[in-house]
Amino acid sequence: MNSKKPFRNTTFRFPIPILFLFFFATLIHCNKKETVSVLEARDLTEKDNLVEALQKAEEELKQKGDTGELLYIRGWIRYLQKNQKAAKDDFLLCLQLSPDSLDCKRGLGLVYEADKDYTKAETAYREALAISEKHGLDAQAILRENLGNLYLRQNRRKEAAGEFKTSVSLSDRGDAYYGLTLCLMMEGDTEGAITSLEKRQKLHSVSNSLPIVISFQNGVR
Repeated sequence: MNSKKPFRNTTFRFPIPILFLFFFATLIHCNKKETVSVLEARDLTEKDNLVEALQKAEEELKQKGDTGELLYIRGWIRYLQKNQKAAKDDFLLCLQLSPDSLDCKRGLGLVYEADKDYTKAETAYREALAISEKHGLDAQAILRENLGNLYLRQNRRKEAAGEFKTSVSLSDRGDAYYGLTLCLMMEGDTEGAITSLEKRQKLHSVSNSLPIVISFQNGVR
């Protein structure tokens, strides 16, 4: 089961219209057995009711103990609240209980990336990627997208573009086309950037992206 959550923060300083092209990471969740309360908490995060969602998650933790599932939910909520230290603690505890938790490894990577600890972030993503095959192509694509974003933060454009290309070759459900488009624009390949967004448009019916690239091409700031 895959659901989407927004990715926070960038380190690049582009004109405001171009910031639109920074994509958002998607939230992977592949466990098959879930409790109703966990689903309720997840619904609340989608509505951005983070305080209420955190309260529900903590109530469940008190009643049932620190299960990996609930630690993951609480860690994700805290990450969205930009409480990185608490989120990292939850993800690390989750991994003590479930060492092969793809979700918690990825969550840890997101926390390290937000803290600009890029080496640890890459390690966490790579560890998650190593166990992602059994979770399907969407999971692999999301992690490739995360790696692409991580490299882009460090201005490692060619590596970033490679990860985004791999991501879109695996699945069209993520936003890797935005990252690939940005890489191409940064390299001066505006035709390639337009082609990339056209593909995204066909897949997701995005109507307002192409004019942004054309404006960039024409020197509009």
